[in-house]
Amino acid sequence: FPSHDKGFYGCDKTKAFITCDYIVDDCYSNLNDFYLAGKKVGQIKFRQDYKKSVEPLKNYPICYNWEQVYGRLCK
Repeated sequence: FPSHDKGFYGCDKTKAFITCDYIVDDCYSNLNDFYLAGKKVGQIKFRQDYKKSVEPLKNYPICYNWEQVYGRLCK
């Protein structure tokens, strides 16, 4: 979240080593990495305008803005 100042994680190759409760990413390959690693992590696809020739390995929920992400996380 843009206003959240608790931490930022940058990654060179894969994000799947990060321990978290949820991953919100615009790239299916990053979401797939968490899925393949067997991590019990909530996964949210952010937006659909980032196109890459990677197919999702499962049906990830899609959010188009931060308000939708917030609404999904705070159910």
